[in-house]
This record gives sequence, structure tokens and C-alpha cells, in this order.
Amino acid sequence: MNKLPVISLILAVFGIGILLFVGLSGIGAPQPTSFVNVNAASDFDESIPSAVLTDNDRERFPVLFHAIENGITHIDVYYPDVPEGGMPEREYYAISDLFEDEVFYTGPGLIEYQGDFYRIHIGDIAGKSGFEESIANFLRFASKALIFAGIVLFALGFVRSLSSTAPKSRAMQIQTCIEEHPGCSEADIVRNTGYSRNSVVHHIRTLLRDNRIREAPYHKTVRYYPVGESNAETDFQNAASAKEKPAAVLSALGDRSMTVSELARQTGLSEPSLRWHLSRLEEDGLVTLEKQGHSIRYSRRDSLER
Repeated sequence: MNKLPVISLILAVFGIGILLFVGLSGIGAPQPTSFVNVNAASDFDESIPSAVLTDNDRERFPVLFHAIENGITHIDVYYPDVPEGGMPEREYYAISDLFEDEVFYTGPGLIEYQGDFYRIHIGDIAGKSGFEESIANFLRFASKALIFAGIVLFALGFVRSLSSTAPKSRAMQIQTCIEEHPGCSEADIVRNTGYSRNSVVHHIRTLLRDNRIREAPYHKTVRYYPVGESNAETDFQNAASAKEKPAAVLSALGDRSMTVSELARQTGLSEPSLRWHLSRLEEDGLVTLEKQGHSIRYSRRDSLER
């Protein structure tokens, strides 16, 4: 199984989880830095600073006009992110400019609009601590980095999957070699494909990981097979057929029984070599022997079962 998509999914989910945590916990929520209070006044008060607003000032003071027209008496001021209903700091400072900053120190100011008067008071609020802000920013950055890493890993896994299944890719050619020569060894694959042993080993690991081939022990070696049902007898048959000398012995036996000397003449192999291969074939259950007088005759097991 290709692990990259799984890892990418875990990273992306973790990153999204952090974003949700920051949002739901309020760690990253905007906090007001100042406030503006607006209250209707019964008449003009000469003792406090005053300013006159007209409809031409709406673009400069949109939140303040909204508050006056809708009876809103308290407005929170935010920077840099302003939630709905909040006032940006630029409007807050524009209000203070109406009174030449006197309102900051002497108390409320008075605004006249269309013959009505409104007492206005502005002030600062202690914002969240720098440490809390740093934590919030770090969590935002970490979550975005995790999501980005997840997307990159997913894309990389997808590209690797496509490249390994392309007809001309080494992995695909090695898989094809195994399908055409089931029971072959690493050395057989190196010889048939012309690739280096390191390259073959690397791609075999990839194919095994992705469940595109399977492996099975054969005496003291490992042989490779196409994906399918594992059958020991078939695997032994394929493993033996993948090697030149055992394959020659099985081919020579065919549907008949032969002695070692007859097999030697038929295959051109020496009798000691034949005895060694026949003992392994017998151990694998592919060949049986039968004593006839002073001679021993060998037969293929599958020929006896037909």
C-alpha cells in the first residue's frame, strides 16, 4: 500500500483540526482595542467639544452613521480584522480628529446631525496579550503548513503512482517480467531486464508495498510471482521452471519416466548435477522416483496425476 496518501490525509485532517480549534476556542478571534459610545442628547451643550456632520460625511463615518440611525449606543473598534458590526480603527481616529483629540482627555463630545444632538465618548480597551496573539498566529501558520504539506504529499503520491504504472516505467517492466516468468529470482530479473541489482531491489520493494506482486521462499532463496492465490505446488513448479536446468529436467521427463543416465543423454547435464536437481525437485513434490530392480526411474508428479 502506498503510504503517502494516508500520511497526507492525516496531516490535512490535523491541520483542519487546529484551524477549527482556534476558531471555536476564540484564541484567534478578533478582540476590540477601543470603543465608541453614542447616546442621544436633549440639547446643545456648549461646555463640551462639538462637531457637525452632514450626509457628505457618510463615506468617512459609515459605522457611526449606522449606529445613529439604528439607535446603537455601543460600538467596538477593531484592528486589523474587523467583524461585522465593528468599527475599523481608521474611522475611530477620524472621529477623534473631529474634536482635535480633546475628546480623548476631557470626556465626551457632541455631534450634531440634521438638528439632532448625540453625545459621543471614545476610549481604549486593553487588548489581548502579545503572548496570546503570538500563539494564535503560530497555530494559524502551523495549520496552514500542515494542510499544504498534506496536499503536496498527496500530489507526490499520485504522481509516483502514475509513474510506476506507466508502460515504460522500470517498475512496470519488472512487474511484466515477473508475470511472464513467475517464480523468478532477483538475479533472473536483472538478467532479463538489464537493470542494475540495486534498481531491481528498489522497484521490487515498491511493487510488494503496492501489492502488485508477491514473494515466496524457495529453499534458501526468494522468488517472485504475480498477485493471485498462493499455491505451494504451483509456486514450486514456476520456481523450478524459471531456472534453466530444472526446467530442462522437467521438460525432458514429460509424460514418461527416465533414469539419471537417460536424462543425462537427453539434457546434456552431468549425472551429479542431475541427481542434485532431481533431489530438490523431489523435495518440492514435482518429481517422484520408483525403484525398478537396480535402477531408479524418475517421473513428473503431474504426469502421474493426469
